[in-house]
Amino acid sequence: MCFSATASFAVGGGLALTGVVAWKIAPRNKKMIAAVPIVFSFQQFLEGGQWLSLKSGGKSDLLGLAYLALAFVFWPVYIPLT
Repeated sequence: MCFSATASFAVGGGLALTGVVAWKIAPRNKKMIAAVPIVFSFQQFLEGGQWLSLKSGGKSDLLGLAYLALAFVFWPVYIPLT
């Protein structure tokens, strides 16, 4: 979420739980689409880490690059494949 670390971590946890349930109940040919909430939860955890590093004044280059790689490389390739 674009407004706090707490919100990002809470949403990330909810998405991870939803993703695990979706993965378990999805048929074999729908596993790629069922994995979307799991990957998005990872993206939310990265964003939460960004918020925490900004508050502490530390560098967050690696977190930022990972977030941007998900947003601009992974999702544009993965979603059409699903």
